[in-house]
Amino acid sequence: PIPPQALWTERVPAGVRISWSPARSPDIAGYRVYIGEERGRYTGTRTVVSPVDVGSATGITVDSLEPGRPYVFAVESYDRFGQFSALSRETEVRAGRMDQ
Repeated sequence: PIPPQALWTERVPAGVRISWSPARSPDIAGYRVYIGEERGRYTGTRTVVSPVDVGSATGITVDSLEPGRPYVFAVESYDRFGQFSALSRETEVRAGRMDQ
């Protein structure tokens, strides 16, 4: 399978909303979102285990993050045969403040 090609992020209070364009393949069954606190390392956070399987959704809001701290995200797709794509491009965004 191929990974999602476009990712968008939005800061939300104490979190991040990430969404992506669907992978262009008829066999795509779902997506997994990788989250980390350092570029290239998707080891999760204190409150989030990485990766997060979101099924066929094309977005997820990750909350309970430290406001103002940068987080990195990448997404992979998987097909109905259990095969996984390479990771999408990585994106970095700071979690939103509580008073947003």
